Amino acid sequence: MTTKRSLSVFAAAAVAAIVLHAGSAAAEGRFFLRAGTGVSLPSLEGLENELGAQGGERLEPGLSLGVSLGRSFAENAWSVELYFAAAFYPEFIYDNDYEGFAGKLRHFEYMGIVRRHWRTEATWFRPSVGLGAGYGSTELISGGGKMGAAQGLAAVRVESALAENVCLSLEGLYNVGLQTKAFSGPFLENVSSDAVLTSANVPLEDKYDSFDIRLGVTVWLKKPVAY
Repeated sequence: MTTKRSLSVFAAAAVAAIVLHAGSAAAEGRFFLRAGTGVSLPSLEGLENELGAQGGERLEPGLSLGVSLGRSFAENAWSVELYFAAAFYPEFIYDNDYEGFAGKLRHFEYMGIVRRHWRTEATWFRPSVGLGAGYGSTELISGGGKMGAAQGLAAVRVESALAENVCLSLEGLYNVGLQTKAFSGPFLENVSSDAVLTSANVPLEDKYDSFDIRLGVTVWLKKPVAY
């Protein structure tokens, strides 16, 4: 079983177990859907150092998207989520003596998140903090140049109620790579080898970190009506 699949299965199983326990222990729990979009500020030290050596290209902020399905428990003071996010960054030029291509940096992550909530009955300023873990996949080139690694997440969110079951949220998220990996792939079509090479003619290794700010909406699913 691949690392990606193992981490994804583990995260899903852990969150599912918590959800099932919460469902049996706290009937007041509610399911919710969440989606948000905003800006992502990437930090990849190895890539940025190499771009600097090539003449000063920089990684620019990009678009951040995130969606999750979750369940609250313990009188809505806690929640667990299955979470997916993606980030897309502006194109840049990667050009040294061994490689030359248009870089199209993209990142995708799949996680389980546990979150603590406060002021859950308030109509405004409902703060929460969350911690997550899972798998992240970073693509340096369209169709290749991939790096997959374990990923961690810390998030702070503030929500305000727009309606009985709808909240507007502002969130800051710090994504941290837990492993350093090489950008590689067996089917790279626009580079000369199976690994992206630096100016020193060695594989480019890195880990993905970012800070994202998103504006989003949470929709709490209504409980079925008993007849």
